[in-house]
Amino acid sequence: MFKSFTFGLILGLIAAAGLLYVVPVVDQVRERSIISVKANGGNRETLHVNLPIDRILAGRADLQTPLPPGLEWPDDALLSGTQIELFKIRNANEKVIGVASRIVGGGEQPLIEWAIHMPARGTSYFVLADAANESGERTGNLRTGTREFSSLSGVVAERYIAEDTTTSDGVSGRLELTTSLVAQAERLRLQKETSCEIRTLAAAWYRDWCGNFLLIVVLQSVCRWTSDITAGHYRQSSAGPDFFVSA
Repeated sequence: MFKSFTFGLILGLIAAAGLLYVVPVVDQVRERSIISVKANGGNRETLHVNLPIDRILAGRADLQTPLPPGLEWPDDALLSGTQIELFKIRNANEKVIGVASRIVGGGEQPLIEWAIHMPARGTSYFVLADAANESGERTGNLRTGTREFSSLSGVVAERYIAEDTTTSDGVSGRLELTTSLVAQAERLRLQKETSCEIRTLAAAWYRDWCGNFLLIVVLQSVCRWTSDITAGHYRQSSAGPDFFVSA
């Protein structure tokens, strides 16, 4: 009786697990990642923020209403030039896939920080230089990340693209982020393979050099030995037969 109960319980758990795998109770929707592969390795992805509709919060000390009522801006001189904004992040298909914060730090060396959180993939943290290039683009590096981004490294580029006319939904422009990331394990593997190839070529060259050197030594020895034998035979032949003259 006990064996039948135990067997039935185990069989029921297995059947329940199989049913949950086939028909999950919670079917979370995940947008497909729109990523292109770069020719020299790594993945390239473009995210953007539609302004002003995707701005969740804008905080700055010199704004009249920088924060929600009841929340005061920190009264600190170091934070006087700091600007904080929260956005919704969209992919190339205009689907909202996460949220992001953009912090502009003041001081002698201002910088820009992006923290992008995508629930289905993880969080990435970028630090960009405050100065933009001639095309109005800022660049920076991925400092750290979680889950999908924890083993990645790479760069990010930020630029603002203004619309010619305000669209029907109130979009006047978009803030675009383009990331180029590569897996650190893949990068280490490529470096290791390159190092192994160099060592293999060096070993092959050394082996060929040693083989050629030994071959030259053997050939020289054979030539010298053959020359000695030939010279000895010539001397013996030129002496002629021995003649003994009796007294």
